[in-house]
Amino acid sequence: MLTQSKTDDNIALTKGYNMAFGALSSQLLEELKLDLIDTLMVNCVPKGKDSDDAETRKQAVKALINAVTTLGLEKISEGQVGAVIETFYKALEDYALDRRGDVGSWVREEAMKALTAMVGLLVKAY
Repeated sequence: MLTQSKTDDNIALTKGYNMAFGALSSQLLEELKLDLIDTLMVNCVPKGKDSDDAETRKQAVKALINAVTTLGLEKISEGQVGAVIETFYKALEDYALDRRGDVGSWVREEAMKALTAMVGLLVKAY
């Protein structure tokens, strides 16, 4: 499931996976946290494929901040916390365009919300 969400060319499937990952219970997140967080970080940024979709990246950003919030920073390594923040910054550079216009703005907007939430988590934790 985690691998498919990174590699499958079916946009509806990958978007659905990312939406589901953001709604996992804390128990499931505990079991999957290392792999899941890494998977979501990959899904937050463009992969340079024809099946790349801004809506999927937006859902991945949402799912990543939801997973981090649900788990809590104390259950994630400092290295992964830094990587998550870096991923949100990379998402701020999404300027993808298609027939609908600046679809990267959807990802950038979600990344701004995620960074705001992340700063709040960091302030609470440290």
